[in-house]
Amino acid sequence: MYGNEKQPVAGYCIFNDISARDVQATEFVGGFCLTKDMANGNQLGPYLVTADEVGDPYNLKVTVVVNGQVKYRGATSEISHKAEDVFAWLGFIAPLKSGSAMGFGTIPDCTGCDHDDFIDPGANITISIERLGTLRCRFAEPAQKLLPSRWPLRPELQKFHGRNTAKAADRYVCAKNEDAYNA
Repeated sequence: MYGNEKQPVAGYCIFNDISARDVQATEFVGGFCLTKDMANGNQLGPYLVTADEVGDPYNLKVTVVVNGQVKYRGATSEISHKAEDVFAWLGFIAPLKSGSAMGFGTIPDCTGCDHDDFIDPGANITISIERLGTLRCRFAEPAQKLLPSRWPLRPELQKFHGRNTAKAADRYVCAKNEDAYNA
């Protein structure tokens, strides 16, 4: 989270930016697109932890669990871009406003796309980062007909083609963590 010029990093939180990778390649030609910027597609939380409480933000343990199965274990040391570098680059493009939230890149080997492992409707996703807490999300059923995919239609998604199944506001549901961050 951007602070100000004197203290660029106001704090850290977990940022889960959902990606519809199966349709992303055909529509991702730059800028906003449905595969990255759908309603309720980005989750932040469960807390904003100030930089002084985090310590070294590039040396925190990370665990991703989907439906009770550990899918990734690693560390923030693998993140693509450091906060200061992101802020410097974005500040070059446009003025930054205090409170702006930015992602610093996907941790390599942390996504289902890295393993040809996609999340299906109804999946429960838990992302834990040491000192930042645990973000819990449920991947709800699609609110509308699914877009065509560059990959063959997976059996788990066939029932969602051609019918509305949920309200748009319910597409993604995140629950705040009841656990205190690991001090």
